[in-house]
Amino acid sequence: MSGNAKRKRRSFSDEFKHSAVELIVKQSYSFRAAADADGSNS
Repeated sequence: MSGNAKRKRRSFSDEFKHSAVELIVKQSYSFRAAADADGSNS
């Protein structure tokens, strides 16, 4: 990546955020495991 190039900031739906928080807080998932379970890493 060149010095002047900026990454596009990712945005996530409220539904995704709620499901990720539920997995992490209520089911003791790691951040990575919650992302994998929700399919956001593909």
